[in-house]
Amino acid sequence: MVLHPLHSSFAVEVDDFDPAFEPSSSQLHELRSALDHHHLLVFRLNSPLPPERQVKITSWFGSLVPTGENGRYWTVLDNTQNASGREPLRFHSDLTFTEAPFEAIALHALAIPEGGTSTVFASGVDAWQRLGQERQVELATKTVRHCLPATDLFGEGWPDFIADQPLRLIHPRTGQPVLFVTEEHARRIHELPEEQSDKVLDELFTALYAPECVYEHHWRPYDLVLWDNLALQHSRPAAAEPGDGARVMQRTVLGTKTFQELMAQARPG
Repeated sequence: MVLHPLHSSFAVEVDDFDPAFEPSSSQLHELRSALDHHHLLVFRLNSPLPPERQVKITSWFGSLVPTGENGRYWTVLDNTQNASGREPLRFHSDLTFTEAPFEAIALHALAIPEGGTSTVFASGVDAWQRLGQERQVELATKTVRHCLPATDLFGEGWPDFIADQPLRLIHPRTGQPVLFVTEEHARRIHELPEEQSDKVLDELFTALYAPECVYEHHWRPYDLVLWDNLALQHSRPAAAEPGDGARVMQRTVLGTKTFQELMAQARPG
């Protein structure tokens, strides 16, 4: 397996990947190690993947959770059909506002607008390493409240989604420390006064999202991109307006709980 770096700190392209091949145990170990080390894998494909095959490939890296209707293990983000497929998104990791954020996400580009589209990634692993040792010691034991207003998803009558996460997450599989604050959902460092918390979060966001610290993936038709949702954050810098062309992404995720299970826990009454 040949890997081509896409950024100095994370993200690689897997050369000559055949989506029909079945990996041996040693090849599977090599692929999983590549994800653990680089956190983002890009597979350049020449034709669309059937959803069942994307499910199979994603399962090489962990346990899938169903995300679609009737227990399906895939969903489709389509800018002509749903807002989640077209609205700009600030940096986030999926479901940090719950007790069980997704572990990894795979997107497969079924359609790309003629003018192009991109997703931008930032590494919490790299960001933590770039903090000075003194700053690491100061922040290592802090906790951060992550929040998503329920009205953003369901309208009135639901409690907000709230979860307290470690500012320095120890990755459950790799043991790497991760700077686990996101501009979309991090609201408050509990151990600091509010004004100081805001100041520190702004400082950390500046470090996380500096231009030299992010990788912007410009999608090609049929790209399959798999990334570690705990180690990396992602954003959609611009809206994908339907008038500019179709942007259709087939999505699979790894995790321990479905979004539906997490919603049921939050349901009032």
